[in-house]
Amino acid sequence: MAPNGSLDLPDLSRLFAGEEHILSWYNVPIHTWTDRSPNEQDTTLWRDVLSNEHVQVQIRQDYPSFQTKTPVGAKRLDTATAAINVAPSSDKHYDIPQIKADASWISQELAVNEVQALRVVLLEWQNRPRLHLRAGYSSAEIASLKDVYGSQLGFDARLETSILAPRDEEDFATDSARRRRQVFVHFQECIGLSRSWLALRNQEIANQLRFDESQVPRITESSIQHSMNTLVKQIQQAAEGPKWSVLDDDTNSIWSVGQLFHAQYLMQVVIWGLRHLSSCPAESVQQWFRTLADYEFLRRMEPGPLLSPAELQELHSLVSLTTLALIDPTNSAAQLDLGTQQHWMRSFDVVFEVHQILLNALDQGCLQAMPAAFAWALLLQRVQNRAEEAKNRRDSPLLTRSAESRSFDAATGRRTSMASSVEESLYEQIRDAVRAATPDLDPAAFLLQNTIYNPGVAHALLSMAQALPLTLLPMVQQAKLMFLQELIVIAVTELPDEEAYSENILELQFTVLEPPQSIHSHDFEYIDTCGLFLQSEILDARLFELAAARFPYEALPFLQLCRQLARAEVFHEGNQYITCRLRSLHSFTTVASGPFSNYHTIREDENSNLVALNESTYAFPGETSSLITQDADTQGRMIIEADTEGIVVSGDESRVVKWIHEYSGLSVIGEWLELHCNGLLHQVLATREDPTRVAAEMILLLANLLSTTWSGNKDQAHRDTAVDVIINEASAHVTLRRNVVDLILDILEQELQGYRRRPSGKNNACVLAAALTFARAFLLVKPAKFWPAFAKTSVVNAHRGSSLLYLVMSGIESASRDASITLVASRLYRDIVTAAMQKVPDSSVAHQWRGRPESKTLNNTEKTFEMVLSSMTQNMLEVFESMSQWKHLHQLRYSQIVVNLSHSFDNLIKFRYGIGTTSSALTTCFDSAASLILTRLRPEAAGDAKSGPVLLHLMDILDMHESLGTDSIGSVHQDMLLLLSQTLMNVARTQQLPTSGLELCLFDLAPVFVRVLDALTSDQISTQILGSLLVAVPHVKPVSLLGHLGSESSIDSVNILLTGLSSSRQCNRAAFWRLFDMLISRNQQWLAVVLLTGSKPDKDRKIPSKDVSVYRGRLIIERALDVLIEIDLSPNAMNDHNLIMAVLKFMITAQQNWSWALSSLRTRQEVFAHLVRYVSQTPDRKHTKADALRWQIIALVTDLSSVHLQYAKSVRDLGLMKVFIPLVNWLTTNGIEVSSYNASLHTNLRRNFQTKFHFDLEDLKSNRLHLSEDDEYFDLSAADLILAGNSAWKPQGSRSRSADQSYRAELERANDNLRTVEAELVVLHSFQRFCIEHAAFFVQDANIQKTMAHVIQRCLMANTTKYPAEQLFDSLVQTRCEMALALIQQLVGKKVHGSDYRELLKPAWESAVYTATNYEQALANDDLQCWRTSLSIVLLTLQFHIGTGWKPLASQSHTSADLLKHVNSVMPQIVELVTVVVGKGLATIVSTLQEQKQAEMQQQQIVKTDIGIKDLALVLNIFETVLRLSRLPDVVSQLTERLIATGTTQSALKLYMWSHLLAGSETDNDPVHALYAVRLLASLSALPMVAEEMAIEGILSSILTARVTQVLQQVPGAAGSLDQRQHCRILYTIWAEGILPLALNLLHAVGGPIAAEIATFLNTFPEQLKRASTSLRPRAGDFITLSNTKEVMTLALLSFILEDYRNAGASAAVDPSTILPITEFDKHKKALLSDVREHVELDKNVLKSKIVPTNEKELAWHVDGTLTEKIQVELQAAMMCLKDIDNDETDTATTEEPDNVSGAFGRL
Repeated sequence: MAPNGSLDLPDLSRLFAGEEHILSWYNVPIHTWTDRSPNEQDTTLWRDVLSNEHVQVQIRQDYPSFQTKTPVGAKRLDTATAAINVAPSSDKHYDIPQIKADASWISQELAVNEVQALRVVLLEWQNRPRLHLRAGYSSAEIASLKDVYGSQLGFDARLETSILAPRDEEDFATDSARRRRQVFVHFQECIGLSRSWLALRNQEIANQLRFDESQVPRITESSIQHSMNTLVKQIQQAAEGPKWSVLDDDTNSIWSVGQLFHAQYLMQVVIWGLRHLSSCPAESVQQWFRTLADYEFLRRMEPGPLLSPAELQELHSLVSLTTLALIDPTNSAAQLDLGTQQHWMRSFDVVFEVHQILLNALDQGCLQAMPAAFAWALLLQRVQNRAEEAKNRRDSPLLTRSAESRSFDAATGRRTSMASSVEESLYEQIRDAVRAATPDLDPAAFLLQNTIYNPGVAHALLSMAQALPLTLLPMVQQAKLMFLQELIVIAVTELPDEEAYSENILELQFTVLEPPQSIHSHDFEYIDTCGLFLQSEILDARLFELAAARFPYEALPFLQLCRQLARAEVFHEGNQYITCRLRSLHSFTTVASGPFSNYHTIREDENSNLVALNESTYAFPGETSSLITQDADTQGRMIIEADTEGIVVSGDESRVVKWIHEYSGLSVIGEWLELHCNGLLHQVLATREDPTRVAAEMILLLANLLSTTWSGNKDQAHRDTAVDVIINEASAHVTLRRNVVDLILDILEQELQGYRRRPSGKNNACVLAAALTFARAFLLVKPAKFWPAFAKTSVVNAHRGSSLLYLVMSGIESASRDASITLVASRLYRDIVTAAMQKVPDSSVAHQWRGRPESKTLNNTEKTFEMVLSSMTQNMLEVFESMSQWKHLHQLRYSQIVVNLSHSFDNLIKFRYGIGTTSSALTTCFDSAASLILTRLRPEAAGDAKSGPVLLHLMDILDMHESLGTDSIGSVHQDMLLLLSQTLMNVARTQQLPTSGLELCLFDLAPVFVRVLDALTSDQISTQILGSLLVAVPHVKPVSLLGHLGSESSIDSVNILLTGLSSSRQCNRAAFWRLFDMLISRNQQWLAVVLLTGSKPDKDRKIPSKDVSVYRGRLIIERALDVLIEIDLSPNAMNDHNLIMAVLKFMITAQQNWSWALSSLRTRQEVFAHLVRYVSQTPDRKHTKADALRWQIIALVTDLSSVHLQYAKSVRDLGLMKVFIPLVNWLTTNGIEVSSYNASLHTNLRRNFQTKFHFDLEDLKSNRLHLSEDDEYFDLSAADLILAGNSAWKPQGSRSRSADQSYRAELERANDNLRTVEAELVVLHSFQRFCIEHAAFFVQDANIQKTMAHVIQRCLMANTTKYPAEQLFDSLVQTRCEMALALIQQLVGKKVHGSDYRELLKPAWESAVYTATNYEQALANDDLQCWRTSLSIVLLTLQFHIGTGWKPLASQSHTSADLLKHVNSVMPQIVELVTVVVGKGLATIVSTLQEQKQAEMQQQQIVKTDIGIKDLALVLNIFETVLRLSRLPDVVSQLTERLIATGTTQSALKLYMWSHLLAGSETDNDPVHALYAVRLLASLSALPMVAEEMAIEGILSSILTARVTQVLQQVPGAAGSLDQRQHCRILYTIWAEGILPLALNLLHAVGGPIAAEIATFLNTFPEQLKRASTSLRPRAGDFITLSNTKEVMTLALLSFILEDYRNAGASAAVDPSTILPITEFDKHKKALLSDVREHVELDKNVLKSKIVPTNEKELAWHVDGTLTEKIQVELQAAMMCLKDIDNDETDTATTEEPDNVSGAFGRL
């Protein structure tokens, strides 16, 4: 956790306002400073915190302590409280008099200075919401937890404990409870100060923080003395209880336990100090031992609610270690030898008392004193030996003669006798002082006799060595190991061989050499005890050499020692130290029996025990040897040659001889493993040694050798050679043509099969666990050979089910506390998953994995991988599901297994679903295992999830309690389980899986997650998982955190989040803002109101209550605005980017969902000026991560501006609107083009990457499992794993090329480039939304209209840029088209005009053609939607050319020549447009529809397309618009030729003929296709030459044969415009808007020759003619429509023209008799004229009341009166035709046919 506060007393005004934060000494993250890769920024921030003047006072003290009461402290207290300028709040969040009273009480009762007392009180106040949550659960929370765990055993019992008991609200608010919490906080601060004070004395940590000695002085004797005094006092107080007026038993218990925990850290100060100082003052030593004697070394102390058994055990261990450190025989002996005057052992009274106390403790069997007693015994032995040496020197004759001489004493100035210098030595005086306690006994011998063989001493020392460090700092853990190792050294130095090589000493040495056990993620630099052992000559000579000399007679100690030392990274020519020693053993010790009894004595004068063999023999002779060597080459066996000399080392009944023979211990190991495999190992071992333990040690030794050799050797060649040496030498004496690897796998198989046959009581897990450990090493060194070999064992089930391994683990280890097999199996599984992800880096098999085409078919190698992964996953899932019920499992072992399995499952599904596609060659073999994990860990039903492993393992998180000094062992595995749950939800999201029972149950655990929001390790995990749940669960059911937490816990959670927001640094604050963003969603209405307004909603109304504030400090909206106002002040800070993006998203959500609650935003409008300025200051693109994040911020600024502009429009705030104009201008210039893509980089990288690594780069594409701004396009972490060790991927060694030239660097550049491109696309989408939402508003401003045209033009021009075939750009063109379309629609609707808009046609058409040349290409490339949008834009740009005669405008920038040139350039484009869209496009549409229908009718498979009505409407509208252009006559001949050449008429006619078949669900079975077809025919007939072509081809006859026409003719009573019968309305439209205009256009274009055909054609629709002639007849309730009036007008005109032709007769070159009247219409013309005249004469308002709009466009016209005007025009035209006909009844027909016809059209 990085700080954002102070360890000193802050400004109280800012503290109460929530603007500052008090940091706790308890939370100083000393562990992170010892990481190998520390966070530099965190370290710098903490350095600044610790450099504070008042903090430095605490750090520079002689010992860690808060100062006692002082006048200065009291004065500072008054000053601090007097400076509070925050008025007491009505909500009573703080009470100043109460705070001062509590501070005075703390200072008085706990004897601390007033400032520290005030800090304690304020810390309690600051953390009160968290403490309130930890005080228990609300009723709503308990109900929510019961929903999950109510059916689980033990849950009800947990509810009865104080941890899960319902929270007592009344008790929590009492004075005693408050002061109890303050006492608790005080001791936490004392503990935090102590461990921080000590940690900073570590040189490594001081260097990391860049502290010099002036800031952190070194530890001194004064520090030790003061710490010892305080330590003794605390132990006494803890035992005797507090001396105050007792508040309650709970407070007293906190006080006592707090003293003990503080004492623990002071003991660590003493231990660490004694490692660096020569001695401790004698008074302190005496005081310590007296205190321990008084309280029996604290052994009577018992665990309690605040002191767990593990914590008590560590307390006892620290007491023992402190006592041992005070004695420290190694240092004490050295100091005595040097004659140090200040050493405490010069005080003989103290020595006597210490000896007496230890004797008494030993007599009482006090385990806590036994390590010190043993150390004291060794020290006394050393003293006694030195005393004897001194006495012997003094008693020698030489010294006697010398004593007679005189010497001059310079100090006294006198000559003295030498006799004074030969008085008793210091050693003798110490010996005599000790003997006074036991006059009749040798004190050293007595103590050694009672300690070295005392099982209690061995147990105490081993417990100390093996203790899990709960409170121990890393440096103290190192000091402990050093003390123990030095204790062993002095033991083997001072003791005789038999005692030095005793079982207890060896066992202690083995334990010290073991790596420390811990599951914490901190990677501490623990001391290398193996390296220290190898550096010690005495240990090598007295332990290792002695163990080697006894081998193989005593095999187990030597093998154990070799196994431990095999971990030391000490190499010679590539071979590990133990490998070198084992390859050349010089002695062979065995019992003198069988062939080895055939020897004779030699050189008796030298040594009577020297012997020599009489004849050669096998090293392991007898029946065993004969059994082994059957069918084997005897030359390969180990033989002891004749005359080999030896020495008898034991003369007992069974003589033991050490033969001087050089051989390879590795070969012996291989041979013995074969014996074990055959069940014969016991025949070559001593009877006291267990064959299974020996076999296990040999296997583990080989495993350690292989692992260390592989990991410690940096040179690849040396590493491979050294590994082969180990395997080959160990296989030298293995028969049956096997090597040692095959042998161990056979042993593994035997062990698995043996568990079926052996009784459960006789099963030994050590061999099986060792074999699995060896499998891990084998996988590391020979991965290519591991998979096929391991797949053949019974660990793997070829059918992917549970194997024998699971049966062993579930059947035996479920009742075991150790579970060693399960632990090793979990580690093996983790390694298998990792190795599978690395895909066999061995180049010899790499091509089997990579370079094949994408396919779901697995090759043999992949099948093996897949089988092993699936079977091991099945096994581990079974264990994961069942082990929560293993009642006897040790907590540490349980946590280790859960962490291993959770981590493996997490990595596996991340790798499978996190990169590539479903057919990716890299992840195919993970399919089965990953699917199994998802199915088992993420069950669909909530009931299955409740009994699932994830929820059951998380059950332990319920027992979280506030600890004074330790972290929970289970915290790490709980974090790992939460991460696994998060990954499962992320996979479900990316794979679009439905919400499962796991998510629902996890949401019920919300009470747990909010309680770890402020935990040091779990806060980010909790915020992430809560955020994921808030996103996932509402899709299934509406959920509210209020219902799961209750109101009080919800408010506490808000306060905790706000405190975390103010206390964390900026990069961590982003996580809190993301969670806030989700908490103000519409599903969390209550919490949203609380967060945004600071108060609860009213009970009856969902509005905030104004009189009560529920959280501290300023409103969260104001905090967000503070961040945004500073946005343009730090534009380049990377950490600011993430924070700003999170805040912007929060503001957008708040504005969208709860705009009424944002009063703060309305009063601080200047924030938008800062945002716009930030955008305007954006520098040029550099294709970095910072650039990409900045562009994402610009997108969010655009979105926020878009949302807030809605508010500005609603209040007509023109000033705020103008603020956004610079933003629009910047986005117009920079936000439309996406130009950052580096095509060269990506093309070359893809090609070279596939060539080099043999798999596609797209296989590394990230699937964005974790939603964050830092997501990469290509997953570099996966690439690092897959390509680990490949120098081309990542340079290694000094000779490698520069890191900037590696493939990894190239991929990083590609990621940065793609991240920038993605950010540009996000900006474009935001700008698109902005334009679409506000185009209607902006179009009202004439100046912005031109900006809109500029935006459209840039969009269209950008769409003519070529982009690579990347998925990124799939929607780019469409996005710009939609944006341009939205803007141009508004401009057209506003009826703007001018050259700026007319010039849009050219880029619009060029953009359309660039997208797809025509409809055929659009269909082929699946670009139909984009093609349609482009044509829609073209259609709208044509509108700007309607109604203009291309006259020059009053503009200096456009001359007449320019306009003429523009006209000349536009019209050819229009011809091309009509040719491509209408001519070719219609043909493509019709043929496609026809093909699809035919395939459907024939039940053939065909790719269905979306082509249809939309496209027909688009083609029709474009053509009709072109026909309205005023300059069309200039190109009508070209246009006609193109249309005729492309067969447009035939296409339209074909569409009409097929229309009855094409009608379907898309058109509600209406003949819509017929409508568009006939309208197209009518529009085409407007071109005279096309109309003539139609007449020639007999189009009217064809129309009459169509099924649609026949249906129209058969409609009873005819179809009308308001007809409600099925299909009738659209049939009427076909008639009125298609058939009639077509007939009119044909008559106009062809004239008399077609008049008769027209008349005959119209008379085939008698019902329609009759209805038209009577449609305007006044009736009650009748209405009038625009289509109705158009129909009447068209028929009147047709009737008028036909009558003209009949009257003209021969003069018009027609036969009048062939031109029939329109019977059903003509006979009603008089009545119709009357009806029309009546409607024309109606008042406009009356007429409007009778008009009925038939579509949305007419409805809009009807509102503004346009529809009425159009109908009036139609009626007047109809009346004009009817009047002419009425007048012609009395006049003679004219013979001027052309004039009559032209006149008729002209009058209209």
